[in-house]
Amino acid sequence: LWAAVEDGARATGLDLLLDSDVPMGAGLSSSAAVECSTLLAVSDLWEHQRSRLELARLAQRAEVEVAGVPCGLMDQLASMEARSGHALAVDFRSLSVEAVPLPLERAGLGLLVIDTRSPHELAEGQYAERRSTCQRAAQALGVSSLRDATLASLTQLEPAHPLELRRARHVISENERVTACLGILRAATDPAAPARLEALGPILSAGHASLRD
Repeated sequence: LWAAVEDGARATGLDLLLDSDVPMGAGLSSSAAVECSTLLAVSDLWEHQRSRLELARLAQRAEVEVAGVPCGLMDQLASMEARSGHALAVDFRSLSVEAVPLPLERAGLGLLVIDTRSPHELAEGQYAERRSTCQRAAQALGVSSLRDATLASLTQLEPAHPLELRRARHVISENERVTACLGILRAATDPAAPARLEALGPILSAGHASLRD
């Protein structure tokens, strides 16, 4: 609400009821969902018309300036732009979004959301610390973003920057995995061809291993 008023909304008051069965701290971006649903309500009730991208940015501002979490825009854009039955491809350089069909049923698969009871706390500072490390890695590599770096260029970080090396390797390789996954999903949009989504499994597993290590 503060972010909306800062953006020019004329507050006229509202009664707000929040009802959710999402476990707190489950890593399902529940804070972004609350921010975005509230902003969508305010956009209507206070006649504060903004695009979904603009509302996502306001939600991000609230997260950064009120909650104190220096987050990116991924969770908010997912809340605002995701569509049922689709994966959401986001280019954070151009801020373009693309809903890519996710034909799970045709591939004989199902999507499970599991509460592992392992709390997820961005506000503890680990996210900010990792982001800072990646920014230092980009500076050491002479690029504005790790998106512009390659795995081959990481030799410039050895051996003086071991932490930056590990985290930059994860980011760069994860970008490659996203591109690979998109290729598999786009190939599966042909209804006449089998949806070979099993090829996603090893890529996703590799992403988890990379993040862990």
